[in-house]
Amino acid sequence: MFEEIPPSDAFLLKVRLTLFSVYHSLNPRCDPQPWQTHYPFPAYSSLPVHPAKARCIPRLMRLLVHSGFFAQAKISEDDDQEEGYVLTSASQLLLKDNPLSVTPFLMAMLDPILTRPWHYVSTWFLNDDPTPFNTAHGRTLWEYAGHEPKLNDFFNEAMASDARLVMHVLINECEGSV
Repeated sequence: MFEEIPPSDAFLLKVRLTLFSVYHSLNPRCDPQPWQTHYPFPAYSSLPVHPAKARCIPRLMRLLVHSGFFAQAKISEDDDQEEGYVLTSASQLLLKDNPLSVTPFLMAMLDPILTRPWHYVSTWFLNDDPTPFNTAHGRTLWEYAGHEPKLNDFFNEAMASDARLVMHVLINECEGSV
């Protein structure tokens, strides 16, 4: 079924589906950058985690591997036993240093200003407001952004990061077919 999708579209689709699939599991205040400094991922004992919770790290890492954010890899060729974790293509897009970073987009979509309307969808169906955002905040997204610099700034950053990624794929992967 998916064999007919061009590689560039498949890559974008995989990135967006991966980000969407972990929407509820991410904390909007979570900074993905600590993962960047450890490549491959360090021993559990070196992580700044409370000792009583260190035993939960392998479970979390299995979930993140299963979700496609990390891949297991051998730390050294000499040792058959020791494995670590490396970033996948999708998770590398969450690094701030990456010129194609989607972190601003992800952080915007997880901001309470934009997630709050989801709690008002059932109320929205019962009234005549044009959007759930309007039900949650009492005005349209654009009116709200005009009076709230925080929303205006992070929304613009989010759209810029998304445009950079899409344009990169269009220019580099679709050359000659557009």
